[in-house]
Amino acid sequence: MYGKELNAEELTANFKAALPNSPPYVGNVSFTISEDGELGSHYDTPEYYLAEVPVADLATFTLPAYDLERDPAATFVYNATNPPPVLYLTSLPSVGMLYDSQGAVIDTFPHQLANGTLRYRPVSNECRGTDTPYATFTYYAEDGSTGVKSPLNATVTLYVTAANDPPVASETEPFSAFTGVKTMVCVTGTDIDAGDSVLSAGQPFGDSLSELCIAYLYNGTGLAAAAAGAVVDTDFFTFKDP
Repeated sequence: MYGKELNAEELTANFKAALPNSPPYVGNVSFTISEDGELGSHYDTPEYYLAEVPVADLATFTLPAYDLERDPAATFVYNATNPPPVLYLTSLPSVGMLYDSQGAVIDTFPHQLANGTLRYRPVSNECRGTDTPYATFTYYAEDGSTGVKSPLNATVTLYVTAANDPPVASETEPFSAFTGVKTMVCVTGTDIDAGDSVLSAGQPFGDSLSELCIAYLYNGTGLAAAAAGAVVDTDFFTFKDP
């Protein structure tokens, strides 16, 4: 008991004298990530999916670490000006790639993190859902003042969920057509999503094609009968898979 109300400096001095600086602690945690790792979707620009998702577009997640001297939710937070805990990775995912908050690849361990924010890229077009872990890695924390290590390592479990990938139009073989005669042309495409198939095709900036096979009619100028079989012109059109 004191005969007066203690000020902040006196409370801090008493707190430090009575209690040692406790080590930080970490706990197991899990995160769910989209199949390609990106945040959001880009279906309005499907060509985006033709290349690897840029690192800057990968979703971020933050590893938790707790220090009772800094945690605002803890009681008796009097020396909260202490440096925050420092995080170290002690293992890496067996599949996929980890990146730090600046977008640099993390490919060795132990690895000190500038902060707890990470990005992760799964193997392209792979997923296992929320019932089966896709990858794991571990980390620990050190006290920012004393360097004391957290008593245990924590395991990070990553789940990768499916994303609907746009189909891809396939190149067609050149074909021959006769003037005034309809020639059937079949366009094709592929879809890597399990159970999906390409059901229709459309022009890039026009109406949808109702069938994957369409009739092409050349109405250009033909040659005289003596030159029958000669190539008189070339034509082309483009298509996409919606």
